[in-house]
Amino acid sequence: MKIYNRKGFAWGLLWTALSGWLLIHSVLAPEPEPEEQIKNIVVGIILLLVGLNGLSRAFSRKASREDYIEEKDERNQLLALKIKARTLDVMMAAICVLAAAGLGGYILTGELAWGCLFFGPFLLTGVYWISGMIIAVHYERHS
Repeated sequence: MKIYNRKGFAWGLLWTALSGWLLIHSVLAPEPEPEEQIKNIVVGIILLLVGLNGLSRAFSRKASREDYIEEKDERNQLLALKIKARTLDVMMAAICVLAAAGLGGYILTGELAWGCLFFGPFLLTGVYWISGMIIAVHYERHS
């Protein structure tokens, strides 16, 4: 059998391995709650189906060609770029709110835990701005 889509094959193997691990874990070390046990088995079966579907598409020439065409479609690429841009905007807003909450909590209470809550988002925001400037300079020089 020839693998026509290596990335799809790798993802199929990953999902199948995760489902195998989850199903084996559910059988060997069952949860005390029956609802949790059923949920784990259902999730394991869903992961198994996703993994087997990915593996079967990786071995099929026709399905691999369809996946490649869909991946290279300009509309899908534009949509993916828009999604990534909007996600970054939302995440940066959430990080700034978290930093403001940490700074406000530290100012009001004087506890170091609030200061630590401020430091992580502040560091991420700095990395975001610095990397944005570096990337902007790079693209201005190369365009």
